[in-house]
Amino acid sequence: MEALIVSMIPAFDARNEADICNKLQEFNKENAQTFTFPELGSETKKKFIGDVLQSLEAAYNTECYCLCLEALRIMSREKHHLYQLAQKEGILLLLKLAGLEEKPNANQNDQVIVEAEKCLCNLVFNSTTVQQICVECDCVRFVMDRVKLYVTRDPQIPMEIKFFDMRLLFLMTALCPSTRSQVRNDHNGIELLTGILERDVLANATPVQHPPTEPSTNGTTDLGATGGATGGEETAVEGLIAAMNAVSTADTIKITEEEANLACEVYKALFNTVIHSKLKDIEQEEESGVLKRLGQACYKMLLTETTSLAKTEECHSQTINLLTCALPLSCVEELTPEPGFGSIARAGLVYRGRNMEAVSSIMRFLEMRVDRAAAAKKLRVVEQLNPVLSALCVLCRRSTHIRRLLKDTVLPPLKKDEACHLPEEGCRIRNKLVRLMTNHSTDIKEVVADFLFILCKESVTKLIKYTGYGNAAGMLARRGLLAGGHGNTDYSPDEEDSDTEEYKDVRNEVNPVTGRVESERPNPMEGMTDEQKEVAAVELANMIHRITREGVIQPMSVSDDGKLIPMMDIVQKAAMQPLREEASDDDDAIA
Repeated sequence: MEALIVSMIPAFDARNEADICNKLQEFNKENAQTFTFPELGSETKKKFIGDVLQSLEAAYNTECYCLCLEALRIMSREKHHLYQLAQKEGILLLLKLAGLEEKPNANQNDQVIVEAEKCLCNLVFNSTTVQQICVECDCVRFVMDRVKLYVTRDPQIPMEIKFFDMRLLFLMTALCPSTRSQVRNDHNGIELLTGILERDVLANATPVQHPPTEPSTNGTTDLGATGGATGGEETAVEGLIAAMNAVSTADTIKITEEEANLACEVYKALFNTVIHSKLKDIEQEEESGVLKRLGQACYKMLLTETTSLAKTEECHSQTINLLTCALPLSCVEELTPEPGFGSIARAGLVYRGRNMEAVSSIMRFLEMRVDRAAAAKKLRVVEQLNPVLSALCVLCRRSTHIRRLLKDTVLPPLKKDEACHLPEEGCRIRNKLVRLMTNHSTDIKEVVADFLFILCKESVTKLIKYTGYGNAAGMLARRGLLAGGHGNTDYSPDEEDSDTEEYKDVRNEVNPVTGRVESERPNPMEGMTDEQKEVAAVELANMIHRITREGVIQPMSVSDDGKLIPMMDIVQKAAMQPLREEASDDDDAIA
């Protein structure tokens, strides 16, 4: 490699454009998949980067510029030893070629702009120095100026430029926190980014009609029109679960891979823009109606299909990531529009008078991720499951309609056969989630427990009914609810759970710790005399004392505030009580 670069020096020194192009073509082809250059000497590398940058300032043709920028993009893949590429003069030149300056060249070649932005993306990702230079040079402002141009006046700007604008904006807002409020407040970022989704992604989407699946929801049949779970109403709940698990019968929309790639970058930039914002700050956008438009864009995106299942999953994943943010109710409500009301409402799964296709899509996404995590032991479970579970927690807290739907589908009224099995046994989504409540990852088991707890309106009694006390104990201890009660009670009143008739027959036989009806077991003390029972009790106490002394276990008790405290603290407190009372009596006598 060093020999090849050294052989370019005469061409650069002579400013021979043809030779420069030939040598750069050879270099770019040879290093298309190279990401580090350990064998390249520092002086040789510095000389090469300097010569290429100098060529970009010369009056060469577009092809030569693109080859120079491609070579710099290859060199910018390294995190260290970027030399002139991490200096202000080099960054300013790249920003100029990318059209990100005060008065950009209107005649700049589109491919040159794209190649320059690719270099900037690599450099921003790899270098904190470049990040700071880009902040100082108002890179974000110039990106947003161009976004405003193609959202409001010139939609004919090539899709590839829009894509790398969004990629660069995402990297800047991810790595430079100061730019997030700048995008949101100074450049009307939420509205402009929503405009890209509307104009460049969803406006040209083509409808795709799927054949009906069994059981059919018959267009807009309302599966949640009746509550409870007795008699014929049980069938409605079962139909709802089947409809949620089935492939959507509503019209979905199809977008191209190019549009899907752009949408993913827009959603990532939106996520960075609002993730650390306070709800009241975002609600300031409410008057313009942009939050409703954002909710509508999310609804449509959750019903999209693209060229491959992997790309469709990525689109849905990025949309769901945005829904983990504190979005106002006006935005969240657009995920469940009224059927036949407005341009975004479609026929499909309807529950209590609201279209639930988008929520159903999120649930299918969750179950797919849960199944994948169970099948692949080495999968990064937290990255796979945490965002979608967090999004569902947020949506259930914000929307009564969504919480009720998910309660009926994830935690439907129990039947007798379900009460005879452990909550974690089975293939329903409830069973799969309960299994995750004892996952080795603290993040996962906490967010799963929180989700199920929210579905139960944070009632300890209801949660234990569906999961068993043993599975829920960790979350209850964390919240100080081991003694029972409620967490947050800020939920709208609705119908209470109605147990099925067959469950009522065995309800009193359910062991609350395991969450199932236990089979009868022989009494281990049957046939023992009182003396034998006393000996066994002493032996058990001695064993507990020994493993406590060795630090194997620590006996605990539940305090008045519902939290676990060491039993020794209670013993010591009880031992000190007579001394306190005696001291109090002495004080009274002196007085």
